[in-house]
Amino acid sequence: MYSGYLESFYRKHPDTKDLDYDNHYNSLLCDSTEFVASYVNTFNKLGINAECIIANDASLQKKWARQAGIKQVSGQDTILEQIKSISPDVLWIDDFHRVERGLLSRVRSEVPSIRLIIGFHCSPYDSGVLEKMRLTSFLFTCTPGMKTEFENSGYKCYHLYHAFDTDLLSRLENISSDPENRFIFSGSLLQGRGSHNVRIQLIEKLLNENVGLTTYLNFEPWYKIKAKQSVYLANRIITALNLNILKKLFPVFEYINSPVIDYPSYLTANNRKPVFGIEMYRLFASAGIVLNIHGEATAMYCGNMRMFEATGAGACLLTENMINIREVFEPGMEIIVYENPDDCIEKVIWLLENESARKSIADAGQRRTLKDHTVEKRCSQMIEIIEHELKKR
Repeated sequence: MYSGYLESFYRKHPDTKDLDYDNHYNSLLCDSTEFVASYVNTFNKLGINAECIIANDASLQKKWARQAGIKQVSGQDTILEQIKSISPDVLWIDDFHRVERGLLSRVRSEVPSIRLIIGFHCSPYDSGVLEKMRLTSFLFTCTPGMKTEFENSGYKCYHLYHAFDTDLLSRLENISSDPENRFIFSGSLLQGRGSHNVRIQLIEKLLNENVGLTTYLNFEPWYKIKAKQSVYLANRIITALNLNILKKLFPVFEYINSPVIDYPSYLTANNRKPVFGIEMYRLFASAGIVLNIHGEATAMYCGNMRMFEATGAGACLLTENMINIREVFEPGMEIIVYENPDDCIEKVIWLLENESARKSIADAGQRRTLKDHTVEKRCSQMIEIIEHELKKR
């Protein structure tokens, strides 16, 4: 789960320290609005026995190990023991950065119940991630462009867009519009190959043009920025000395191959505290316009989660005009798209001056999401694909 969400959850629920593992786990899944919780809960509703291992929740993982009588083992060993205890038919890897290749190899040899190992990936990746993917049966990804990339690299891959969890609507009732949030951006600003450099540039321009953008930005910690700057400097030295073999040995050099700058002071000074979980959805439900800017990893194809989160909550989505946009929404009717920063500014001004049109577009976008882009529909599609793959084995 997203680290920012976990931090906010434990601030609100300090009492979880007194719960046993099962109650702690269920409390987290009931509260969370994240991909993993929505899909696990929906799979169970559809009759599929699904459980998740939240590998980056240290307190929950320690609690499981303690109750299982496991002492002094690594995080990867704990994950392996959890998989063995569940004895699943299918193992879904949702975050390749959280698992080591050696763990996947051991899973294949030590957990005989597993018939499929599935990977989901729709973000920047390096050769290290690609090597782990070779131990999967097939992949899911969220954009047509990344599906083509993976297939060209020799991986079997299915494309499924992200979706909106309709169970959240009951938690978004009676939320009125907020005049301070007529035009917002909420999200992360990460730096590195395939991340958010274009996003940073557009937000800077919108703030400079004073079009009323309110930001809820999640910045990388200063020490991560300094580490990335150091890696980039080392990358340049390695290139100058013609020691490119080191880039193959250490995939991090593939990821940090462009300059990493400190965040501009006015960007951090004018920012509001980032929001996570249901608070983020409430922000969207009270906003007029939600700006969406894809990361560079998706290239010219749309498909990130924000498109469905914002429209599902009832906001008017303003996003880039991308190759496959009409597969998902009808521009001008269900969402508004922009071609470049200047066009984005023009569209914002028009929407702010035409409230009835903005509301009509927002309502149409929400209807489309609730009709075609729900988590339940995606889970049904996934089940069909998984059953098809299991039959072939």
